[in-house]
Amino acid sequence: MTTSEIFNQKGKKAKILPTPCTGSSRVPPVKIIIENRRMSGFSFETANEKPGLTKTLLRATFFSSVGGLLFGYDLGVISGALPQIVAAFNLNESEEESVVSFLYIGGIFGATLGGYICDFYGRKLAILFTDILFVWGGLILYFSQSYAAILCGRLVVGVAVAVQACAKYSYLSEISPLQVRGSIVSVNEACITLGFLLACASVFILDPLAGWRYMFIVLSVVAVIQFLGMVFLPESPIWLATQNKVEEAKNSLRRINEFTSLDDLNHYYNTDFHYILEAEASGYFTPIKQNIGDSTRITESHPEKAESGTWKPLFRQSIIAAYLIVIQQFCGHSNLLNFSTIIFESAGMGQQSSLVSAMLLGTVKFMVSILIIWKIEAVGRRLLLLLGIVLMELSLLCLILAFQGQNIASSTTDTSLVKSVALFAVIGAIGMVAGYAASFGPLTWLIASEMFPSNIRGRALGASTVLNNICASLVPYTFLSVSTYFGNEAAPFVMYALITLFALVFAVAAIPDTSFKSPTDIHKDIQQMPFWTFLDVTNQQICLENSAQNSKVLPIYTEKNDLETSLI
Repeated sequence: MTTSEIFNQKGKKAKILPTPCTGSSRVPPVKIIIENRRMSGFSFETANEKPGLTKTLLRATFFSSVGGLLFGYDLGVISGALPQIVAAFNLNESEEESVVSFLYIGGIFGATLGGYICDFYGRKLAILFTDILFVWGGLILYFSQSYAAILCGRLVVGVAVAVQACAKYSYLSEISPLQVRGSIVSVNEACITLGFLLACASVFILDPLAGWRYMFIVLSVVAVIQFLGMVFLPESPIWLATQNKVEEAKNSLRRINEFTSLDDLNHYYNTDFHYILEAEASGYFTPIKQNIGDSTRITESHPEKAESGTWKPLFRQSIIAAYLIVIQQFCGHSNLLNFSTIIFESAGMGQQSSLVSAMLLGTVKFMVSILIIWKIEAVGRRLLLLLGIVLMELSLLCLILAFQGQNIASSTTDTSLVKSVALFAVIGAIGMVAGYAASFGPLTWLIASEMFPSNIRGRALGASTVLNNICASLVPYTFLSVSTYFGNEAAPFVMYALITLFALVFAVAAIPDTSFKSPTDIHKDIQQMPFWTFLDVTNQQICLENSAQNSKVLPIYTEKNDLETSLI
């Protein structure tokens, strides 16, 4: 059913306006924007996009973010269930770490194909596919009778987590009004923390002997809820438009924005949404030569027309995405959650106190995530990233002091020293999860989804997810093994502190703010950051001679020029 038929059924007057994507497999060339002086140098800040949070948008945000709940619940479950699994199957230290890391090994396989599924079959279909995998993985874990079955179940769940990571961030980013895009995408991080908190709470409720089986079956139940919710929601209108599914894209926009008039829908589609498509699809510009009579001019082109031999336009974005992915894993946050009970017990707490402290971490992480959803648009991505990294660095120093003090306290009977060590450990852990929830947690995938054009966003996030899961599968082996190797429980935190310090330096020098900006605007801002200028990646100038009769040097072109200044 077309949009005109839908509105005609409601008694509305149908008026079909020209659609910019009709008859083409891609959005119109960026030249249309440039020729229109009003939109030259298009910025998301100036776009007159339809604002507001509709009921459909809120439902889509909730159900697509349930995947974060599944991931967070799995993180918390393994922290509480791991001691029970170790006892049930008599696992050694290496096998214990493998139970944790196999989730991420599965993620490597899932992310390899997840980006392609997301880009070629749609964001919504990819999410539905992962729900089936979550149900399957939860059932395997519930009925597992061996160590190998546990690894198999973790592997399947890891595949589901990775594919959904590609799909849900693309989906949330593309359905969100630009004014609240950061907040909506950050809802997923809040769901991750809520899932972790609920998993920690389940440790107290379920039977300690058989509880871990019931914990895992919850994954299947939540996945069924997400499937039933997502199946009735619209697909991403941006993805539909780039697939030349114009009528479906309009229907999706009608449902998300709850248009009541076909005229309003067509007007929005042909103006604001059209400009958003242009900025999303272009993402970057590359210089090409054009011979005009006796002269040669430099002009900007669509990505498809880029000259061979030029720098890959998305090279910088790829480096930034890779940096965010690697650092968010090797800063030590995931190990703090996965081994939270072990960490607190090592700091001198009993098992019950350790579980209470783990729940405290989940509560703090969730509260900070809610605060970020509320304030992310006002504060900005860059400032939050820097403040969060600083807080993490200070917290890691507290953890280093705590475990260094624990080594001393273990050889004395001074109870006050033991309590001080435990207090430092709790403060450091709380600061660590708070800093992460304010920085890498919501911003890693938000910034990555904003930097890349929509036509490759799924694959870009898929490649990022592959790297994320490779790093995540290695990180668990940097905790118990490193502590044992150096004979000092503070050793892993020293390593994490050095990595986080490097992260702070790079973030200051190389990452701009991405708030309210299109991929094109972000591409320009990245080039102006000191790190990229120092490398002389974006400051190279192209000089051309005019004609053989007069060796006149034409005006140079750099990627930092305004779009209209170097175009015909």
